[in-house]
Amino acid sequence: MTTMNSMQVQSSRRKPLEDEYLFQILELCVSIYGKAAQIYQELGRNSQGVGISTFWANMSIDINQQALYWKKMEELAKRGLATQTLDKPRQAVADLKSIDSQLAVLMNSVSANDEEGIPDAFLLAYAVEFHLLSQTLEVLDGAILRLTKTEVPRKSYKEHLDNFVRGFARQFGSVPHLCLARSLQRMYTLNKSVADYSMLDPTSGVLNRKGLEKSIYPLASLAQRNKYPIGVLMTSIDNIDELYDALGCEEGDRVVRSIASGFKPIMRTSDVVGRYDYRAFLLFLPQVKQQFLHDIAERIIETLHTRTPCVFKFSLSVGGAYGSLGGGLWKVVEDLVQKAEYCLSRARLLKNQKIVIE
Repeated sequence: MTTMNSMQVQSSRRKPLEDEYLFQILELCVSIYGKAAQIYQELGRNSQGVGISTFWANMSIDINQQALYWKKMEELAKRGLATQTLDKPRQAVADLKSIDSQLAVLMNSVSANDEEGIPDAFLLAYAVEFHLLSQTLEVLDGAILRLTKTEVPRKSYKEHLDNFVRGFARQFGSVPHLCLARSLQRMYTLNKSVADYSMLDPTSGVLNRKGLEKSIYPLASLAQRNKYPIGVLMTSIDNIDELYDALGCEEGDRVVRSIASGFKPIMRTSDVVGRYDYRAFLLFLPQVKQQFLHDIAERIIETLHTRTPCVFKFSLSVGGAYGSLGGGLWKVVEDLVQKAEYCLSRARLLKNQKIVIE
């Protein structure tokens, strides 16, 4: 296995604790979703009939949850508990300013819908969703990282969009309007696939090596600033070659995806998991106590076996390392990853309790 030093030069050029764009990005997200929620609220007020008024009100609630989410991210950033991993944050700010301006124009026109009727209300709503489908907003959802267990309840944008289409099917049923509404779903799917392509491992569905590197360094910077220790766990599918030989490529990929998805119930909000190489997954855990790492490793093995039904008996091993972040941040992180990798190689040699933590 190779080390993760490809980001070292790039990371040294960043200002991990002084991101001039982060607050602009978060402030604009709050403004964008706030304006969209207000537009839907006004559409509800201007509508006649309980059904359509309720529909607009539900759309407003969905979008307001997004605004509250970004407001919480803004608060965490002010406390030094959030950061961003965008390649081009300046361009993101420009894109978000453009979206915010377009929504301001739509807000000014929303009052006309009480006279113009439902079709224009639909077109106005379509314009709102079209702007919210910006690829910049889609990328941002995974590019803002935080060191906190706090969750902010919200629907995913896909859920909101599905509700949007179903609501129009119930309220209107016009074929042209439904085709336009469903085109938003297709745009969302395309945007998400483009946003995910460079950062996700296509087989497992978790972060790839590039995604890991882009996520770990900002979180490590936050952990260093807040004087939090970090843990690194590496989990390998020891007999992955035999698994593919026995099951074939398609079923083997399904098992790998199932194993990868099994990390989710174990992880906290601040944890990061990705596919480190062909057989190993890396779990980065900021703000974790050393004595808990072995317990987490045991839960990983138990949960992945329980959640992955498979006729082939696959074997799992876990290696881990723990440390505090001092000077030479990336060097410390890289050393911990290498140490976890070494512990994993030792764990794979064990017959029982295949876990080694140092």
